[in-house]
Amino acid sequence: MRFARDIPGEIEDIASDIQTSYGEDWWWPGEAQIGTPWIKTVEGFADRVMGAVGLNDKAKGDIGAIFWICIIQIAFAVLPGILSCITNRSAESGDRKSMASGNGSSFFAFLVGLMGVLAIKLDCKELLVATTICALISLLFTALFLIVTVLGIFIAACQDCGDSLKILCVGIFIVVWIVAASILNILLVIKAWPFAFGDDALDDLKNKMN
Repeated sequence: MRFARDIPGEIEDIASDIQTSYGEDWWWPGEAQIGTPWIKTVEGFADRVMGAVGLNDKAKGDIGAIFWICIIQIAFAVLPGILSCITNRSAESGDRKSMASGNGSSFFAFLVGLMGVLAIKLDCKELLVATTICALISLLFTALFLIVTVLGIFIAACQDCGDSLKILCVGIFIVVWIVAASILNILLVIKAWPFAFGDDALDDLKNKMN
């Protein structure tokens, strides 16, 4: 039980190490701004001096990490579409259900990524809050996608033993996609939550999980 309670803290520690100000010219907000600003309020004169001498302050590093996580989310969103294009059109019922769940998960992955990028480029806290909530919803979709996919693979493999290897390869690809998408969503929630809901909100959520 103690090990289980320590897992959220270990995940948070790993996430805290993921910081980058790489490509700041690409992701730092421009003149356009809507809603409630949240980026400029976390950077003061001291932070600008640190950035000028090449030091990566935590707030800026976290914002940069959020941006690149969202970019990867958008890239991941097209993978199920590519997979469905190479899948036989005469798919079994289980495969069609798996594709339907994958499309829903892919839609949320694209939505989360797009809103996250806009939340930073437009310096809009409301969009960041929506991104964080959608990332949590996307975790539910990926869990459903995993269950339906495993069932679909099992049924298809039992019905057509000749294509078992192909089904297994496709299944492994899907499972890897689900795990990677879930990790991205978890990292995004951990990184964006303090900016969206306050510095103490993540601690409160972790205490409830424990």
